Amino acid sequence: MFFGALALSTVTYVGCKDYDDDIDNLQTQIDANKASIADLQKFVNEGKWVKSVEDVAGGFKITFDDGKSYSIVNGTNGTNGKDGVDGTNGTDGKNGTKVTIGANNNWFFDGIDSGQSAVGPKGDKGDDGKDGENGKDGVNGKSPRISATTGCWEVYNTETGAWESTDIVANATIYITEVAGNPLIWELHVRELKSDGTYAESSVTLPKAGSIVSMDAVSVDANAKLTLGSTITLFCGKTTAKVDFNGHKYAENEVLVASGSSKIQALINPADVNVQLYNIGLTDSKDNQFFQILKGSIQENMTEKPLSRAAGDKTANKGVYDMNVTFNKDADNFDLANIPAKGSYALTTRDPFGNEIISKYDVTINVDQSAPTLSNATAEAIINTACDLNALMPGTDKVVDCKYSLALTSDPGELKAENITLSGSTITAKSAGTATIKVEYLKTNGEVVKEAAAPTLKITFKYYADPVVLGTMKWTVNAAPSNTADIALTDEVKALFNQTGYSLDANPTIGFKNDVVKVNGADVTYDSQSITLALVDKNAGVSGATTKDWVIRATFKPESVCATTHTVSVNVNNANGSSALGNEVAKVLNFEIVVNPFEGFKWDGRRLAGYFDGNKGTATGVISGTGVNQKVTYNLYGLYSAETKSDAASYIKFDEETPLPEGFTSWFANGGSKTTGDIVVAKAPAKGGVGVARTIKAIYSPFNNSRLENITDEISLTVVSGLGTLKYSGASKEIKNESGTTIEAKEFKIADVANGRDLALKDAKVTLVWTGDKNAQDYLDMSTLASWDGQSTLTVKKKTSAQIVTAQTCKLTLTATDEWGVTHAATVTVVVNKFE
Repeated sequence: MFFGALALSTVTYVGCKDYDDDIDNLQTQIDANKASIADLQKFVNEGKWVKSVEDVAGGFKITFDDGKSYSIVNGTNGTNGKDGVDGTNGTDGKNGTKVTIGANNNWFFDGIDSGQSAVGPKGDKGDDGKDGENGKDGVNGKSPRISATTGCWEVYNTETGAWESTDIVANATIYITEVAGNPLIWELHVRELKSDGTYAESSVTLPKAGSIVSMDAVSVDANAKLTLGSTITLFCGKTTAKVDFNGHKYAENEVLVASGSSKIQALINPADVNVQLYNIGLTDSKDNQFFQILKGSIQENMTEKPLSRAAGDKTANKGVYDMNVTFNKDADNFDLANIPAKGSYALTTRDPFGNEIISKYDVTINVDQSAPTLSNATAEAIINTACDLNALMPGTDKVVDCKYSLALTSDPGELKAENITLSGSTITAKSAGTATIKVEYLKTNGEVVKEAAAPTLKITFKYYADPVVLGTMKWTVNAAPSNTADIALTDEVKALFNQTGYSLDANPTIGFKNDVVKVNGADVTYDSQSITLALVDKNAGVSGATTKDWVIRATFKPESVCATTHTVSVNVNNANGSSALGNEVAKVLNFEIVVNPFEGFKWDGRRLAGYFDGNKGTATGVISGTGVNQKVTYNLYGLYSAETKSDAASYIKFDEETPLPEGFTSWFANGGSKTTGDIVVAKAPAKGGVGVARTIKAIYSPFNNSRLENITDEISLTVVSGLGTLKYSGASKEIKNESGTTIEAKEFKIADVANGRDLALKDAKVTLVWTGDKNAQDYLDMSTLASWDGQSTLTVKKKTSAQIVTAQTCKLTLTATDEWGVTHAATVTVVVNKFE
């Protein structure tokens, strides 16, 4: 992001004569820039704001919040004149000028202090008196400009109300600058060269952030429950005499404010606005600003619930911010007499264009002038860690200042002075033990509680079990004896286990790395019995070994382990340690265990290829039972190699795609079984029965463990009849007289698919039905066909009533319905001639 101001020089190459052309050319360039300014103003008017301003060759690239960029640049160089002798080229333009506000609040040009202030001076505080009328608003600050006559940078003097030259030459046609007193905007300026050689400027205000639309004070409790409004208490008072404490001098009747601040929360819309650029304050309904939001204190509100991913992992609550409130002693009429003991205040700020946004008056601030006292206290701290005594001593936020000194005792376990470093309010201890600190303090009423009456803070400095990251253990799901894996220890940790009294904790903390783990489409949780840890000496039993090689060995239970990444934290216990000193745990070992999926089974190569065309399988159903109890069955293991059932059946089950279409019956109902692979298929022509494809899944569940992904073979299976095509081998028949023609049973064969042969009709269990086309119905005696058994010779005659003048071709169809309900048909052509 571009901050400050950058001015860009214009370079134009001209000849000796055509000055008018050059001016016209430059004027055209400026006109183009003015059009660009208009475009930018249009975007701003539409509510867009600028995400970034980048300096580019000849100008700036401005990117708005919608991601679209717009360039505003100087025009191209003018052409050389045609007439006369060409003049020499002009020198290159200077680098852009960066204008910033320095730490001393002066304007700086390329790092050079102009000596001119960017902000107005603060007046001295007058003596207390009666309330007067509100003063007039102060003069707004202005950003630097380039003089239209001298071409030098000018800055605005807020005291005199006049523009003053810096004598710093600008030579720029486009520049951008910060604005004093308004951190939310840039000002982009374009200088236009007029015919008289002077410059006129046009500009546009570019907001750096979206406008805050609304603010609401809220409270967020420990359970992440949000309620509207906020109530806090601040502590203050006034001296009754001069006070000298801890290096600070306080005048008589000086207002004393407690060192602490109180936190409130605010819900700010829109949620994605850059709140950090805003100056947010507090005001009462009379515009008194006795309180302020501390600069730099605005942070995203963080809670564990409801946005947390894991316990203790706090995440931001969208649009909700924490901010610290304290007294604004610089307020124009700040006096404790003017501040109510309990008042209502509103959050206030201004948008980039100076419009005030104000919340409801639902921030309640209690002003407590009771001058709280401090009491003896205890605290805990970690050795070799700098600690803030103001944070350890309860109540320090309710007093003005504290002064700390050592007051070590002869109590057992008390540290020696040489083991403690105390500097101001920061203390560090080199070893474990206790340290007694005397706490002198200044109360908000100006009273100093000195050493004799001062409370003490007794700190117990404890050891801290350093975390040791061991890395990653990997294991692929398998059965014993391949169900263990080791992770190496550091030399430091190994050395501990070589000493007496150190052991691996029997209750490690193990869990999934990810909050949600899905297996086979369902959420699963960690099984505490799936992984056990033990400390193992790999050199135990090794002949000649003189040292111990300690590792942590994990034993996995394949029936319950989950193939995912686990996190492990396990303590190294010190039996000689003390919980009081925190050294009962010597180290905390952290590592990850990556459990890879089971690889011991694959469906590839297990299908019997003869039954498949790609993923389309075909199986011949077996007829069982008789009469109404007759059914078509099949065992799905018949589609796979013999060892599939013999070696893996205990981990295999079958299923079908659900939901089933309307009217379909599950193949695993009516005596079927997903466990054994038996299916029962309805006879044709029932819906979803014989001859209709259905998606079947053969599911291998490793170790019957629901925490391991199933290994599935999905096929489209059609259960078919054991009989195939009905074939007619005879020739066309002719009827020439009343005797008719004959069709022989041996002229028909039906395929026995299962056994790879053809069957005669008498050997096939089929039901026969003759039908005919319209000619057959009109000219043949169909009644003689109904009783044919498929074994004898069939005589076909002309219908007695039919008088044939012209020969007619008839089609007779024999339909054989088998036990599976499947029909097989063959057609015989019969020509009926005119009888002679």
